[in-house]
Amino acid sequence: MITLLTLTATLTAPPALNLADNDRVVWVGGTLVEREQAYGRFEEALRLASPRKNLTFRNLGWSGDTVWGESRAAFDPVAKGYERLIAMAKETKPTVLAICYGANESFAGEPGLPAFRKQYAKLLDDLAPTKARVVLITPIPFENGHGMGDVAAKNRSLKSYGDAIRSLATERNAGFIDLFAAFENESKPLTENGLHSGDDGYVRYANEWEGLTDETLPFTFNAFRMISVWRPVEDAVASLVMHGALSRFPTLKIAIVENGSSWLAPLFKTFKDLWKKMPNAFPEHPIDVVKRNIHISPFWEEDLGALAELLGEDRV
Repeated sequence: MITLLTLTATLTAPPALNLADNDRVVWVGGTLVEREQAYGRFEEALRLASPRKNLTFRNLGWSGDTVWGESRAAFDPVAKGYERLIAMAKETKPTVLAICYGANESFAGEPGLPAFRKQYAKLLDDLAPTKARVVLITPIPFENGHGMGDVAAKNRSLKSYGDAIRSLATERNAGFIDLFAAFENESKPLTENGLHSGDDGYVRYANEWEGLTDETLPFTFNAFRMISVWRPVEDAVASLVMHGALSRFPTLKIAIVENGSSWLAPLFKTFKDLWKKMPNAFPEHPIDVVKRNIHISPFWEEDLGALAELLGEDRV
């Protein structure tokens, strides 16, 4: 057995949560959880720690979400968003629920803490029918230098919400990961804008080439950064193809959303060149695999006709 607490740092928890063979880990939470889909660091760490275990991961993160399911409501009443949250969690049939809330809720300060704790307890009660083991995760600290205002005050509030999460974990004999305490005194930036966690690699790559250490400002764009912004989705699709995942599961359908489609043509050109040079490195022709398994939701301003011709109409 291996504890979930070996994510990326040495963390303490009351008590340890062990992963077993055939566990299905479902992540639930707000932006920190949703954006983890782009980087996969949590899953990577757990897989490396349990290389011989058959583990499945599902990500139900939703940007800006709270324990009330507010963001999932869209234009419906908040109660509908919460209903969707519970329904989706149950549909995934988790054996482990990793839940991370509290960042958005902490902006309500101390006055909002009782309501947060009460609703978090309700969330855990409503998820109890899944019979999944539960681990509660605190948000990461807010950071200075990004137009965040009085970060010290915000972090004092966030710590109080983290303490409430810890007490819930203790009361319910759930696992607990205190990301706030683990990185409270971290000198190295962990976020892209003081609030949202980002992957060290792509951000530092762009910053070092331009010599930047400045804050990220809203609606202020950097042309050089836009050159590398699509690297994550290219790498993800290339990995799925070249490491054989889509050849092992030829009926699996992957939808690429909120990444546009401008990255596809250059990737196809790279695939074509590599196939010509080393066809034995691929389980099957990489472009054929993409056309069979990948669906793309383009941005509205892109050339839909060109994308349909490149990928196939039924894949757009």
